[in-house]
Amino acid sequence: MGDNILHSTAFAVEQQATGTSKLREFKKYPNRRIYDLDTSKYVNLEYLADLILAGSSIKVKKADSEEDITQLILLQILADKEKEDSAPLLTNLALEQLIRFASNPYTRAASAFIEQTLEFLAQQNEIFFRNFTANRNASNFNAFQDAMRFWTNK
Repeated sequence: MGDNILHSTAFAVEQQATGTSKLREFKKYPNRRIYDLDTSKYVNLEYLADLILAGSSIKVKKADSEEDITQLILLQILADKEKEDSAPLLTNLALEQLIRFASNPYTRAASAFIEQTLEFLAQQNEIFFRNFTANRNASNFNAFQDAMRFWTNK
C-alpha cells in the first residue's frame, strides 16, 4: 500500500509540475450512479478519489439538469476519507470553524486563505517528495537533517 501511495503522489507531483492534470467529466444520474464520460462506464466515489489522488481534476454534473454538483461530490469523497482515518484531517473544531466562516462576510477571504495555504502545503509536499526520491539511498537521519535545515533556514 505504501508504494501505491508513493506512486500516486509521484504521478500527482509530475502532473502538477508539468501542468498535465486532466479534467475528467462525469454525469450523476437520479439512481445515484456516476457515469464516466471518458471510459463510458459507471464508477463509484472511491474511483473518483483515486483519480484525484493521481492528480486529475473532476467535474460532475447532474444528468437531468446539467447542474454542476462537483463540490457536493468532493465533500462526499472527503467525508468518506475522513471516516476511514483514525486521525482525520478535519477535526470537529476545524469543521465548526469552517461552518462559522461559511456564514459570515469574510467567506471569500477565508476561502482564498485556505486555498493559498493548501497550495503552499502541496508545494512543500512536492519539495519533500522530490528530496525523498532523490535521496532514497541516503539514511533517514540525513533526510531528517535536510528537512530541519529547510524549516529552520540554517
